[in-house]
Parts: sequence; C-alpha cells; structure tokens
Amino acid sequence: MALATVADFVSGLQNLPLLSTDQKDQLLALQQQFPDIKSLGEELICLGWVTSFQANRLANGRHHELLLGQYVVIDRLGEGGTGQVFKAWHTSYSRLVALKLLRPELVTDSETLSRFYREINVSGQLPAHPNLIAAFDSGQLGSTHYLAMEYVEGIDLEHLVKRAGPLPLGQACEFIRQAALGLQHAHQHGLVHRDIKPSNMIMSRDRDTAISTVKLLDLGLARLHDNEQCTRENTFMTSDGSVTLGTVDYQAPEQAIDFHSADIRADIYSLGCTFYYLLTGNPPFGTGSLAVKLMRHQEAEPPNLKELRPDVPDSLVLVVSRMLAKNPDDRYQTPGDVVTALATPAPGPPNSPRPPKPSKPPERRKSHRLLTAAVCGLTLSGVLLYLVSSLNSSPTIEIAKADGKAPAEKPKPPPPPPGSVEATVPEAKDYQLVYDLNLAKLARDIVYDEDRHAKITRPFDRIAYFIELRPNDGELQYLYVSMAAFTADVKKIGLPTISSGATFQTNVVSMNVYSNVSGIVKGTGIAGGNIEFWPNNYGPANTANVPNADSIKYDFGDQMAGPPDGHGCMQVHNHDAKQTLFAVNQWKSGSKAEIGIGNNLNGNPDWTFTGATANFRLKRLRVLVRLK
Repeated sequence: MALATVADFVSGLQNLPLLSTDQKDQLLALQQQFPDIKSLGEELICLGWVTSFQANRLANGRHHELLLGQYVVIDRLGEGGTGQVFKAWHTSYSRLVALKLLRPELVTDSETLSRFYREINVSGQLPAHPNLIAAFDSGQLGSTHYLAMEYVEGIDLEHLVKRAGPLPLGQACEFIRQAALGLQHAHQHGLVHRDIKPSNMIMSRDRDTAISTVKLLDLGLARLHDNEQCTRENTFMTSDGSVTLGTVDYQAPEQAIDFHSADIRADIYSLGCTFYYLLTGNPPFGTGSLAVKLMRHQEAEPPNLKELRPDVPDSLVLVVSRMLAKNPDDRYQTPGDVVTALATPAPGPPNSPRPPKPSKPPERRKSHRLLTAAVCGLTLSGVLLYLVSSLNSSPTIEIAKADGKAPAEKPKPPPPPPGSVEATVPEAKDYQLVYDLNLAKLARDIVYDEDRHAKITRPFDRIAYFIELRPNDGELQYLYVSMAAFTADVKKIGLPTISSGATFQTNVVSMNVYSNVSGIVKGTGIAGGNIEFWPNNYGPANTANVPNADSIKYDFGDQMAGPPDGHGCMQVHNHDAKQTLFAVNQWKSGSKAEIGIGNNLNGNPDWTFTGATANFRLKRLRVLVRLK
C-alpha cells in the first residue's frame, strides 16, 4: 500500500544515503512545491536524484529494501528461481556492482543455500580476467544472503542475435574467441563452467574505443575438480515439466549421462553450439521435445552449416564441426586450442582442424538407457539466475575471414546510441567522453557521474562541451561547442574547481557551434571565442584592464579576484558576436548556482548573480576531447 503522506516519503528518503546535504535541503522546498507522492517522485526522477525503482520502493513504504549493509540498491536487473539481481552502489568503495540476493523463502532449503555459497566460493577463487565476471564480495546481512559481482552494462548474446539476427562472421569469431579465453583461464584454475550458452555471455562496448568485450557469467553450475557434490545438484526443469542437467540446447552428450565426469571438453561442445547459434540464429538441435533434443545431441549431426550460412568458409565449418564432435576425444582438448584455431585459421588441407571421427561413440544403446534414467530419475533443485542489462545498440567488429577472403558486404555501422552526444551532433562521434556531470548535483565538492580523464593517455587537439537544459515549463535545450585545445592538461577542462588547477581567461579559436536555442550564432571555424574558467571571485576593474569590457553590460572581460575559492566561473563566449554560449557559475551554492545557454535577457548576459539553476528540471554537462 502506498504511503499516506508526502512527509513519510521524504522521511524515508532522508534516512537513506542517497542525497547530498544540499539536495536534502532542497528536498524540503520540493516537498512544498509537489503536494503528492506521485508528482514529487516524478520530479526527483527527472532531477536524477532517485531511480524509478527507488521511488516506487519509497512510495510503498519499503525504503529499508534500498539499503543492504554498505550497498544502496539502484534498480532490479533480473530474476530467477533462486533469487534476484540488482544494480547497486557500494558506498565505501564508490563502485557499481551487480548484487545477487537469495530469496528469503529459500534460506530454509539447505541444498539451495549450499549451491548459492558454492557459486560464491568458486567465483572468489578465480583471479581476475577480462572475459570473466569478477566476484567482489559475499556474505549474509540478517536473513539475506548476497554475492556482489562486477556490474557490466551490456547485452547477452542470445538477445543480441534475437534483436539483430545472425552475426557477421568476424564478430561471431571474435566473440567465441574471447569466451574461449575466459574458459581457458577458468580451466587453468581447475574449473569447468558446465552452463555455457549465449545468455551467459554478456557483450559490452567501451564508449571511448567502441571495442566490444564478451564476459562469461553465472558460474552456478561450475565445480572444482576436487570438490564432489551430491547427484541432485544443478538439475533443471524445462517448460514441459521434464528434468535434466544444464541447458539442453547447448549441452554436451556426455554431460546428460554423467554430469560429474564431464570435463572442460563439455564446455567446448557447448561453446560450439553457441558458435552455431551466433552464425545461424538457432542452436544446432533447437526443435523438438526434451527427449528428442537429448537424443539428437547423442546421435545426430547438426544441420549443414554451409547450407544455412553460405558465406562461412570451409575452414571455419571444420572448426565448428570439431567443437561439436560427439566423442570428447575428437574435439579441441582445451579452450586455448579453440583460441588458436580462431586466431590463425587454416586455409584447408593438410593443416585444417581435425574433423570428428566418422564412427559413432561406443555403447550407443547403453547411452540411451543411461540418458533415459537421467531424464526420468532426477529431482528439481532450482534454476540459475542470469544477469542481463541491455545496450541501446549492437556494435560490429570486422576481422579477417577464416579463409582470408574479403567479406562479401560490409555491415552497416550501428546508429549512435540514443542519448549520446553524437546522436544529436554527428561531429562528436570522433570525440572521447572525459566528464559527465548531472548539474542538479552541483555542490562545493564536485563528483562527476563519469570521470574518464585517467583513460585519456594520448594528446588531444580539440575540446568540446555539450550542455543540455530542460526548463521547468519548456522543451529540452542544447548547445554543443568544440574548439582548438586551449590546454594539454585533461584535468583542467572540466568544471574549474580549485582542486582542478584551472584558471583561464583566454581567447579560443576554430569554434564549431551547434544548438537548438533561438538566437545562438551557429557555424564552424568561428575564430573569435573566449573562455573564462576559474574558481575565484570576480574583479571590479574590468574596464580598466580589458579593452571594451563592461561589467554592467556584456562582461566577457571579467577578471579573477580573491579569494581563490570564491564565486566560481565557467563561461564560453562568442567574443565577436558578444554572445555567451553557455555558463555554469557559483556551483558551490548548489540549487542557487547560475546556469544558462545564450545571453541572459533579464540581467547579466553571462548569467552571473541570477541563481537560474532552479529554472531547469534537467541539466547536464558533458566534456569531450578529440585525440590526435
């Protein structure tokens, strides 16, 4: 049931470590402005102070669910038979995590609890690897058992193929190669995954380099070779009520018969099924009942890959066929062998990968009896969770085909992600994001939503600013301005706080200006620019020190004065047009900061002493650079 009063909503929010001191002060004023929970919640979401998930929990009197020890819960990511996965923030370490929680009603199930902590122990024993999801923390808070894992913003390969169709050859090969690298790392530490499938592979893309990385997740079916478990572990119920081990569409033949004896080569078979799915859009035996699928994995050859995907070279067909060999001895023996095959694919005989032996595995009739017993005799012990967070676009990777031939057709580049700077200003596709700041969070101590300055290790020749403001009663405004670099120090191009060391009163050249705000002089190659970046107060003697400056009218010639940690000024001007492009001043005052695009028509043109921040319900600044 929803809370009865706004006061209860506000009280619950103030008891959580979600807001800064300035925001808590502003919250009291917002409480008077928005008289009901729905409108107040919507305003806080718009300001970026809370998420929809958090607002709903607060509105329903469940604010206690948003704080688990040092973890602040941000959103729910996924749900499975044993629990839920949430996006959360570790308040001490200041990092995002994926927080996996066991369902409270299952705590009394000792087998489920044992399997949950086995996953924690297995994950914790693995050293970090770029193609494996890292485990950070685990434990129990009251009756809640949790595992904190690396948070990856991406899309799983199953959903990627369902959305975009079969992948380009180069992209599919690269994704399988990366997954094999992660498996090889696990194998070298005595680990078998046992649930390799497209939905357990997350693809994320680096915003700076556009390079895609695949990470394996969900080690709930994995076990160490010397860690014996009971035979009821890791059984799964399918949609028709049958029970089996692992995931049938991607399961090795031997795994269905004897789960515990299956080794790393079973993962290679599952990886081959995944490879087949990425290339065709379907697993090799994806139709029929549970029993039919299991029998096909035992005896049938998959549909001819060449017929379904004519552009697949013969050498790559042999790689997939060897991964899908019925007999484990006929497969690649380690994931590292798969990596080698994909990194240096053979053009054909005599060096092509060894195909599977034509003979059937021995004792096939006995396998039928064992398989039937496995299907009929198992009991359900739970289902695995998987973590999914979707990207707005799926990138394309071009690598050489396995036979060295040129690709038949280049895939079209993906559209820029919605909300990105390049989606509004195409020029920005050549720039790298450095800082991203929600201006609603302005305070004495600036904490960027994203701070990537440490990743900018190469020189840059241009700097760009993209500011977005949505008035309380109007449409979204934006202004983008890029210019020739006025400094080589990336730490000095963000908000000019005293800690940044930024103090600039200088001309800038080669400005490119794009905006949807009426009156802004737009164009490229504008020569007469000027920036005023400093944390100081303003000096009184502008007209005496800077020709044509006027402190009353257009004051592009402001000067710094003491104290050094004073009012604060971040202004970009079109000097020749006598126009302020944008301003962010007095950020230390929080809700009374001075923000604007274009000349202020009701006071100082550069927005000084206006306190205009309260006029905007959305306010965001991004800073970018173009690398040389």
